[in-house]
Amino acid sequence: MSTMPLVTGSVNDGIGSVRLSDPEHRNALSAELSDDLAVAVASVLADDAGAIVLTADPPVFCAGGSLEGLLTREVPLPDLYRGFEALDHAAVPTIAAVGGPAIGAGVNLPLACDVILVSPGARFDPRFLDVGIHPGGGHLWRLERRIGSQGAAALVLCGDVLDGHDAVRAGLAWRCVDEPDLEDMAYRLARRAAGHPPAGGQGEGHPPGQPVDARRRGSRGAGARGTAVVDGPAPLRRRHPGHAGVDPGPGRFLRGSGRSGHLIAWNGHRGVRRRPSRSREAQRTAKGGI
Repeated sequence: MSTMPLVTGSVNDGIGSVRLSDPEHRNALSAELSDDLAVAVASVLADDAGAIVLTADPPVFCAGGSLEGLLTREVPLPDLYRGFEALDHAAVPTIAAVGGPAIGAGVNLPLACDVILVSPGARFDPRFLDVGIHPGGGHLWRLERRIGSQGAAALVLCGDVLDGHDAVRAGLAWRCVDEPDLEDMAYRLARRAAGHPPAGGQGEGHPPGQPVDARRRGSRGAGARGTAVVDGPAPLRRRHPGHAGVDPGPGRFLRGSGRSGHLIAWNGHRGVRRRPSRSREAQRTAKGGI
């Protein structure tokens, strides 16, 4: 096991820098890297970072998880999710600067951030079904939230791949800039985000009991990341199927491309394939048969 952390974290001028630093293994999402990522995020937050920028040592942003490890379950899935869940739950704005390929589960790392910046050399390639495994960590839900159900289907079911320019056109990334300017742009946005004052509760004119965005600098604590209810009894849980025990919400289905008409649903870490709910008798009745 390496004596140096595979992810480094530091804070400069109120901006947290979190960097994947295992280029020898293409920043693969091992249990060790995931643990180090969670530690780095916690460290910069403890140092009062007002925003976080996620970067990676080139040439690959993240090569995803080990297929052999996933199939043998030598590492529990929650352990592999720990790193990007730390990003997802951070109570400050998070910005990913993706300058190379993000493959498989590695796509979940930028998807866990609020803003994704890319260079032309970025590449988003889920390829889960190419190797016969279901996308984990709420991957389908995260993609659907960014690029809609058709975009999620094109990437996951049809094996489409997006480069940096394509990612911006599809809505997966916010801006595509030249590689030398990528990290500078990310830190520029982070400085602006970190400069905003902390949220002070209910905004003027906001109806009581309605959801408001609770993610602001200094708003750590229960419900800090996600949706809260103003003057309500308790924060609403963020509809986040990549986190165990959280309801992904009704109607989050992605229609499969098979002729059987199956639906692919995502619920926690498990994918469910099921047929339309009407019975054969009900379908024949609707068609006028017996």
